[in-house]
Amino acid sequence: MSHLLLRALPFVAFMLTLYTGQASIAITPTILQDSIPSLQKMSEYSGNRLAMSRMKIVKTKGNTLKIKYNLVNTGRNNITMQGKSAPKNLVVNFDETLETSGLAAHAVAIREQLLREDISIKTGQVQMNNQLKIKIRKEEADHQLVHKGKEKSKNKTSKSKDSPEDKHKSKSKDKPVFTDAVGKTNDNKYLDENFCPDLVLTELKVLKKSKKWITLEYTIQNQGKGPAAMLGDKKSDLDNVAIKVYIAGSPKISRGSLVLGGEYLTKGFKDRKGLIPPQESYTAAIKLDFRKKTRFTPFVIVELDSFQNIKECDETNNTKEVLVK
Repeated sequence: MSHLLLRALPFVAFMLTLYTGQASIAITPTILQDSIPSLQKMSEYSGNRLAMSRMKIVKTKGNTLKIKYNLVNTGRNNITMQGKSAPKNLVVNFDETLETSGLAAHAVAIREQLLREDISIKTGQVQMNNQLKIKIRKEEADHQLVHKGKEKSKNKTSKSKDSPEDKHKSKSKDKPVFTDAVGKTNDNKYLDENFCPDLVLTELKVLKKSKKWITLEYTIQNQGKGPAAMLGDKKSDLDNVAIKVYIAGSPKISRGSLVLGGEYLTKGFKDRKGLIPPQESYTAAIKLDFRKKTRFTPFVIVELDSFQNIKECDETNNTKEVLVK
């Protein structure tokens, strides 16, 4: 009996510490493949944080990958690295391109190589088109070639299925028609709130109005912690962030709302490198045909990122309305 009591003593002591509030339980965070990894050496964020986005493999040679990426200092400290002189407790975040580019398996190698690079970046600064090289194992290189082959095959298949009408549309220089279709998906599984942007319409006002035309001024603010890439990678505007303008009988967009028009955002981003940095804003105006408006549709609603060309922390706060009498 005494032997059993001795074996039970550690358990009793543990329960007593829980009861008296003296126990502390440390939970080690797990890196999941279906979320943005935040890689660090078992340490807490202390002001040093970098984010790698728009990652793309530009060259594969043997077991070496050359990667192009954008680098953002999303922490509160300026960071200077020369060789292995990286600051302690440096957190490195990735966006969804880590997975879509087939690089998820190399996240640790990418971070380790980043720490060896000569980098000087101020807080809030964005460095575009940086490059680094990583070494991978032979079996990983073979897997990378298979992944690349699948992507090429997928692209060829999708091109072959294009109808003549689709091909004509892709060659056309005309901007697409903004339709009345409502509804979109909200897939935030890759987003890390410490890095992702969050666009909101903070102001919307009528600058000028007549029976035929209305001119609206709107302000977009990035209230997230990561930069918002407003311009796409294509030469056309079709992957830029867009706005769509509705008239409606209530302050919310519904299937009864009518589209007045819209536009892809292009102007005013040259000096910004196509970005709205965290806590900064962008103001523009749009002129639209207002003849669809009736006394039953007194609300004008502006919807931001109508075609989901940018992933945000919150996709539910992208509209703003104004009552027009």
